[in-house]
Amino acid sequence: MAWTLTLFPRGRIGTFSGKLGSLQKFELVLGDLWLLLAVLAYASYTTLLRIKPAISLMSFLAVTFALGGSTLIPPMLLEWYWVRLPQGSPQLTWAVGYVSIFPSILAFLFWNRGVELIGSNLGGLFINLVPVFASLLAIIFLGENFQWYHAGGMLLVLSGMLLFRKSAVPRSDQEKAPA
Repeated sequence: MAWTLTLFPRGRIGTFSGKLGSLQKFELVLGDLWLLLAVLAYASYTTLLRIKPAISLMSFLAVTFALGGSTLIPPMLLEWYWVRLPQGSPQLTWAVGYVSIFPSILAFLFWNRGVELIGSNLGGLFINLVPVFASLLAIIFLGENFQWYHAGGMLLVLSGMLLFRKSAVPRSDQEKAPA
């Protein structure tokens, strides 16, 4: 929790788009609160992987997806009420299929395996690379211009990871997540 509260303001540096005035008037918007809630939830999930029940990986995947999906039902119903249902199309089907398979299922399996191998303390550190890779992917695929604040944010993330890694206590075998 302390690391989350320490790193949250640094994350704002990546969102100020080079405008110093936006850092001075530091305002929290609803999206910031959702992001903070998501970070806390994922940190809790990663920490709790150590005490994962002794069930098969696919069963664990199904239960986790069912719980995660059920938390999306209330916001989905609200959006349907106010915004309306999206119109079905082949592109929408492909997009949902892609998002379901690659970032969801494969990322989940790889993340769990990585945490199993290196432990939740060190594994949780790598979640900080999400904005770094998101920026790089936006630059490569969306034509986003690389700016000095991208480099600054990336350097902050990487230097924070290095500082943590140097101060980290070696991991014990008890921290390993069960297979």
